[in-house]
Amino acid sequence: MGTTKNLPGPDCNPIYMMEGGSYLWVTNSDDDSLSVIATVARTGIDVIRLQGKPTGLAFGVGRIWVSVDLR
Repeated sequence: MGTTKNLPGPDCNPIYMMEGGSYLWVTNSDDDSLSVIATVARTGIDVIRLQGKPTGLAFGVGRIWVSVDLR
């Protein structure tokens, strides 16, 4: 989870993580998805497919917000 094929450095694809609603949300740039991990059980429970590369992540108003690059 939290995958990116790029090597470390200024041109790498960042991995975003956000805790919210008893879950840890982690972006996966390699396959345009968002992993959901239950924080208490420390278990991956879901993978949400996105319509583009995740470029940001926020939690607010009881929801997770993901920005994606549609190019």
